[in-house]
Amino acid sequence: MPPDSKEISKENDPSTITRPTTWTESWMASPGPVTVAEHLNLFIKGLGMGTADIVPGVSGGTIAFITGIYHSLLTAISSINGKLFRQALRLRFKEALAELHLRFLITLVSGIAVALISTAHLMHYLLTEHPVPTWSIFFGLITASILVVGHSINNRVTSFPALALGTLLAYGITGLIPLHTPEEPWYIFFSGMIAICAMILP
Repeated sequence: MPPDSKEISKENDPSTITRPTTWTESWMASPGPVTVAEHLNLFIKGLGMGTADIVPGVSGGTIAFITGIYHSLLTAISSINGKLFRQALRLRFKEALAELHLRFLITLVSGIAVALISTAHLMHYLLTEHPVPTWSIFFGLITASILVVGHSINNRVTSFPALALGTLLAYGITGLIPLHTPEEPWYIFFSGMIAICAMILP
């Protein structure tokens, strides 16, 4: 008889692990995939997220939401917090590793990185040589992602004001973009911050 899901989550809950004595114990105590199949499954989802991040208008967060790992992704990112740094400053590195969702993040980020590197040249070629069909596909993907996220909204009537406000805000932002953007480090830094936020949001 398979173990109850609550028991599994309890075993992976770092709060139940006290003072790991070895690096192996710390690594296995950190939440994340255990078997090769689980690692492969998460890696493939990372590939999907990385591919979506390359596509303009489509978010890797949307793929995470569709594949059911969005909550786990937010929890893993939230594990990098003040408590983690305090434990590191106290030289409790094994305890810090046990609370960090490193197994989850390494596998997922590896898939994202492979997808970004392998599809960047392809996207550049498609946008240069076949812009109209490529943008048409992008528009279809954006429409499909809107429908998928829309199905999770229960009260759609009260959400229309937020939808209208978000649409106007997005349109206004695109109108503020100048023809020639600066190439200074500060501009690239803040652009990267905005891009990362867009990757996380569905």
